[in-house]
Amino acid sequence: MKYKILVKADTNDGDYITKVTDWTEKNYTTTYAKLIRICKAIKDCKIGHNWQRGDCANDNQIPEIIYKDILSEEDIDFMDDLSPYGEYGIHTIESVKILTIEKEENVI
Repeated sequence: MKYKILVKADTNDGDYITKVTDWTEKNYTTTYAKLIRICKAIKDCKIGHNWQRGDCANDNQIPEIIYKDILSEEDIDFMDDLSPYGEYGIHTIESVKILTIEKEENVI
């Protein structure tokens, strides 16, 4: 079984970008638990912009600061690897979806 993770982020006042990452069954169980824990922290974030990176970031509201008591540096790096990054960075993760792929077919 193959999986894909889709992370949709806001880069500038409603300009959304998405990154799709392939995920193998080999690391699914352990990685799934980590992803769910990170997404819960993001969902529970009380500030408006929950994942500020690049030029979209306010220095005192980057993930390393707002999640310092909840997420490890490894967790933040993991989420950064899954997240899209626009021309000027991103400021909000809008959604995270996991797709289960039974069959994938290239048509072009």
